[in-house]
This record gives sequence, C-alpha cells and structure tokens, in this order.
Amino acid sequence: MKKTIIINIGNSIIHIEEDAYEILTAYLNEIKQHFAKNADDFEIVTDIENRIAEMFAEILEAGKKQVIEITDVQNVIAQMGSVKDFIGEEEEETPKAQQHVNYEGAKKLYRDTDDGVIAGVCAGLGHYLNIEARCGLG
Repeated sequence: MKKTIIINIGNSIIHIEEDAYEILTAYLNEIKQHFAKNADDFEIVTDIENRIAEMFAEILEAGKKQVIEITDVQNVIAQMGSVKDFIGEEEEETPKAQQHVNYEGAKKLYRDTDDGVIAGVCAGLGHYLNIEARCGLG
C-alpha cells in the first residue's frame, strides 16, 4: 500500500503516488527555473502543466486506473522531454548571427554598357578580372 496525494495540475484533480509526486515536482521546478528568464515563462509553464494533465487523464482512462504511478510520471516526462532537450532545441532555433560568412557567387561575364568601351564588353571583362577596362584604347 502506497501513500497517495491529490494534486491540482492544469485545472485537473489527479490522485498521484507520493514518490511519483516528488519526481513530478522536481521536473516542474526544473522547467520553471529554466524558463524563469523568458518573458512568457508563466504561459509556457502553464501550457506544459496543461499538457501533463491531459496525458495523465489519458493514462487514467486507458488503464482504467484511479492513481498515477511512478512509471506513468516517468513515461510522461520521457514524452515531454527533459530540460536538457529544451536547451538543445533552443540552440538549434537561435540564429547563428556570430558567424558572418561571405559567399561569393560564381562570377559571370556580362556587358557593362555604362562604361561603353566596345559596347561594354571590355568593361564587363574588366569587372570580371577586377582590372581597369581599356582594351588597348587610349
């Protein structure tokens, strides 16, 4: 016989074993600490709690149970992901502004009619070769 606790998570009342409650509380505290710097921390944590409550309700319905056990909490945490997983996703989402890489496209030959030496062909060659366009004139 195990001790159970009644909790309110995501506006749902759930019966949970005491050891499962401790794991869930530690998980939620970790999440709260992780998102504390975020401006929308309350909304994020509330959304996570609501999803956990939905998952618990599904577990209770599917298993025709009345109490959430430690294995149920571990499965929910595995599905939701740990805080370490959140950190990995945030690093992928942040743009890498620190890396400035200039890619030069393939050079193209073109006519530059603004510098109209021989219909702009010499000027185009000059741009391509990065030299002054004279083509032997003057």
